[in-house]
Amino acid sequence: MELDRWRGKNPILMIVDGSWNINWSKLLCHCCSWSKKFKKIFIDTGKIESLEDLAKLDWNDQEFDECIPNDRKRQIIVEIARIISTISPFFKK
Repeated sequence: MELDRWRGKNPILMIVDGSWNINWSKLLCHCCSWSKKFKKIFIDTGKIESLEDLAKLDWNDQEFDECIPNDRKRQIIVEIARIISTISPFFKK
C-alpha cells in the first residue's frame, strides 16, 4: 500500500479519506478539503491520536459533522476504526 500521500502515513486520515469511496461518492473535489479539515480539527489539536480515539468519537459530534457532512460516512469511519483498533495492537496508543 502506498503511504506517501498528502495525508502522510497517518492511518486515521487514510480511513477518513477512504470513507468517500465506500459508497461510490462522486465528491472527490470535496474529499480532500473535508479530510484536511478533519486533520486540522482532530489530529493537529491532539483530540484524536490513535484509532482507539477515533473509534470512541461520537459520530454525531458537531465538529465531526462540520468535517464530514454525511451521517453514513461518519458512522463508517468510526466503525472501521473500532474494528481495526480491536484486532490490531499496532494501532493502539
